[in-house]
Amino acid sequence: MALYGMGIAIGDYDEDSDLDYYVTNIGANALLNNSGNGTFTDLTAVARVENTSTDTAYATSWGAAFLDYDNDTWLDLLVANAPYVPSQAVGTLPPEARLHEPLAALDGGAEGLDVLRRLIAGAPRWLAVGGRLLVEAREAQAPALAASVAAAGLTPRVTTDLELGATVVTGIRSSA
Repeated sequence: MALYGMGIAIGDYDEDSDLDYYVTNIGANALLNNSGNGTFTDLTAVARVENTSTDTAYATSWGAAFLDYDNDTWLDLLVANAPYVPSQAVGTLPPEARLHEPLAALDGGAEGLDVLRRLIAGAPRWLAVGGRLLVEAREAQAPALAASVAAAGLTPRVTTDLELGATVVTGIRSSA
């Protein structure tokens, strides 16, 4: 496994009190499970976080963040800036994004929601009660994402800053 280490998030993915690593890369990402004995097991495919693209221009991840603040093995905060641009709108992005960012970092599928919906669906398995998932989206996508958040059993909240042109959809896990 080639690792170029564009970013790393450290947390307890499998709730066994050992810190696991999620490494983002140019190319494939890796979820490495801490076996507790000084070794790690690659759970990337099992957790379905692999990137199957063979073209590194379309398979670059810049970072990841998750946090278990109170060390109870549940994530208190999960922040994701996943691709959310609809496929047909990628060509209309400003040149600094369109020409310099890998397509996989921008293209979120037909509605721009493919990756975000997968992330939202999995969030209840990782979040602590009271834990929050925050994702960036376009303002027009917020109602559909809020519905996905609610369907996943999380309480949705949408925050839009009109001055910045920024929208964040939050999902809060209210119960176990």
